[in-house]
Amino acid sequence: MGVINCNTGFQPLKECWLGDCYPPEFFDYIDNEKVKNVLRQITEETIEDLENIKEVLESYGVTVKRPRVFDFEHIYNVYRVGGSCVDNNLNIDLDKVLMQFPDLMNKDVASEWLNNYDIHNEPGRFTKPPLFPRDEHSIIGNTFYTLRNRIAEGEEEDLKTLAYGKSTSLYYEDLYKEIEENIVNCCEDINSIDFWNQGPNIVRLGDTIILDGLPQKPYYWFRERLKKDYKIITAFNEGHSDGIYNPIKPGAFISNGEALQFKKYFPSWDVFYLPDTQWPNMSPFLEIKNKVQGKWWIPGEEHNDDLIDFVDKWFSEWIGFCEETVWDVNVLMVNPETVLCLTENKELFKWFNKHNVEPIVTPFRHRFFWDGGLHCLTLDIHREGGIESYAR
Repeated sequence: MGVINCNTGFQPLKECWLGDCYPPEFFDYIDNEKVKNVLRQITEETIEDLENIKEVLESYGVTVKRPRVFDFEHIYNVYRVGGSCVDNNLNIDLDKVLMQFPDLMNKDVASEWLNNYDIHNEPGRFTKPPLFPRDEHSIIGNTFYTLRNRIAEGEEEDLKTLAYGKSTSLYYEDLYKEIEENIVNCCEDINSIDFWNQGPNIVRLGDTIILDGLPQKPYYWFRERLKKDYKIITAFNEGHSDGIYNPIKPGAFISNGEALQFKKYFPSWDVFYLPDTQWPNMSPFLEIKNKVQGKWWIPGEEHNDDLIDFVDKWFSEWIGFCEETVWDVNVLMVNPETVLCLTENKELFKWFNKHNVEPIVTPFRHRFFWDGGLHCLTLDIHREGGIESYAR
């Protein structure tokens, strides 16, 4: 059995990657207790939920692998000097620092500058933890596509951009080594940030690939590469497709509205249209919505303005746009008879039962902060089964 094999999102799952999070002590640099304590709690509970997801998957015989997580000190190294001045363990290389910052003159001056660096004087972006491996990768058949340069050295003038890119790729480098012969780096051909975070918008359905809402460069890149072997459906939804629709098994879709031309491409499939009811029932979110532009929410912290201001300044790259995500769509199929769900939806669960699918509630409590669900948190590596024909 080859390691890489994924032709749908519902054939029996045998191996996957599951994201991970920084430990709570990552936030100990924060002085404000009203901010620090909340962020520590979020990460503690996120880690608990991830461990539970891992246990549930393993109980179904799925091999679960995790990315590397760096501690605060090493992420801080990248924050201070950029990705071009650290090695692949994110340790600072003073020779590279002097090349990048010639005004520091020598290693003694550089060391003094680093020791006196005050993080609070320059709010910026820390690299997001590797929670969502699906954002940065796509697997089609036996090919593993990386959507971000693996280890970028000196390719960006903006040190913060380079820092973000480098440490992100290094999270997965040990896992990449296990599948090296199957990897295609999209950005080797086109070095473009347009590929970033586009993994969920490439949907596998056997001999059909849905390219949904991709920017121009990745759309044409994938279409040209895949059109000889696959039928291509082009869609134009905004946001990640796994927060809009999801094929559950042959003959069954869940969707937030008419997201695809179902009658044209899947005329015999049963589509469960989810009512748009999640946000009106969550009045506390409405209290914070305008303050955060609908991007994130931590229940109970709607009036914690210190936290809102801090997240906006420091973690703008960590959050998405949770208001656009329909969480009941963002499910993970373990096999055509078993689905992991974030919460119980009685009407949806009745529909699952009609299709002989057992729903397993597997919570991810801080999905409104991280803007991701079970599908986002995982990346299928191996699913049993070959290429079948599902679309007309």
